[in-house]
Amino acid sequence: SSNNVNNGAKTRWSNFFHGMFLLLALVFMPSFINLIPKAALAAMLMFTGFRLAAPKEFISTFKVGPEQLLVFVATILVTLFTDLLLGIFVGVLLELLIHIVMGAPAKSLFKSGTTIEDEKDKVKVHVGEVAAFTNVIDFQNKIDSLPHNKVVEVDFKNTVMIDHTFMEVVHHYEDDFARQGGKFDALNYETLTPYSTHPMSARKQVNDAIFAPSKLELSSRQKFLTQFAEQNGFDFEHKKTKSILKFRFTPFTLTRKALYGENLILGSKPYGNFFFADILVKEGALLTSSEYEMSVFHLFEIKNIEIPDFTLEKEGIFDKVKMFQGYKDINFGNHPIFSSEYYLTGTNESDIRDLFTEDLIQYLEQNRGYYLEVRNNSIMLHRQIGLMNNTEMAQTLSFVDGLMKILGKKSN
Repeated sequence: SSNNVNNGAKTRWSNFFHGMFLLLALVFMPSFINLIPKAALAAMLMFTGFRLAAPKEFISTFKVGPEQLLVFVATILVTLFTDLLLGIFVGVLLELLIHIVMGAPAKSLFKSGTTIEDEKDKVKVHVGEVAAFTNVIDFQNKIDSLPHNKVVEVDFKNTVMIDHTFMEVVHHYEDDFARQGGKFDALNYETLTPYSTHPMSARKQVNDAIFAPSKLELSSRQKFLTQFAEQNGFDFEHKKTKSILKFRFTPFTLTRKALYGENLILGSKPYGNFFFADILVKEGALLTSSEYEMSVFHLFEIKNIEIPDFTLEKEGIFDKVKMFQGYKDINFGNHPIFSSEYYLTGTNESDIRDLFTEDLIQYLEQNRGYYLEVRNNSIMLHRQIGLMNNTEMAQTLSFVDGLMKILGKKSN
């Protein structure tokens, strides 16, 4: 599973096919498998094991919730001193005990109580008293039976506890439904108290949870973002969210994966609505894998301007990957500097060439360092890796003002 995910697996079918290929190899190619040097297999196991229990994994697990770190450490220790199956068993048992201590009714741990109500324009799913790893399979079976191109609302109004595993599954469905043209909304889970500030944290109904923070303090960045929003008449939301479909652009996400977003600054301009967001991005896989934070700007509900889909990225090492995916670089012979610095691509080349007038190309050359993606008449803009400060956000807004002025002239 770890290797599958590290190499870009998206669904549970990857596990199925991986296991099937291993089984076929064991049945039909045992002599070839025996030719693999044991040292090579040992190195692969050591590498995968280190990735699963690297120091940063302990930090990441603690951020999800202290109870997750407790289960993680207990599973590792028992596995090291005994064996893997016993380690997993102890981890599962400890998770169950934590749920009971945290107030989850034992009678509800193994039944989801999920009911489905099919309305005219949407499907409403009501989750039972406890949403945990012990009953998540029943929930998944009922969601999988629904068409993924419909609007589905999952209501946690009657739920007293949601664990980390269930939260992961819910947010997985948000992505899955969006990819297939549907919409998956989780309702009323934010009224529960989280065990940590992580978007995948377990939650419970009352505010006296042993692991729940008594008060969530704003970070120094969130404080200055709050001040920036107040000074400019914008709204600010500091909560982390795994619902990152707003950032699902291609080929921006061809070699990157946005893990979650936070610190949203929301506002409006005469030409449309926008928000800034800090996102955690994972790029590459295996030895080349890295995570970093960056700020993005998203402009949506654009008024009176129609923009064809396109991507304007910096020329870089992943251009070959994009070419294999069918993304051709559109160049302009009379603008060699622009063509060498930017990777411009899109499905309708003639419309894109018509959009990129002399004024627009000159404007982009004068304001280097901004990279754009347009999908469905909405724009995602980002700069280099890193978080924008208030000066850079003000500069970005000024840049977008000038950009939309040029695009508005083209539309008129």
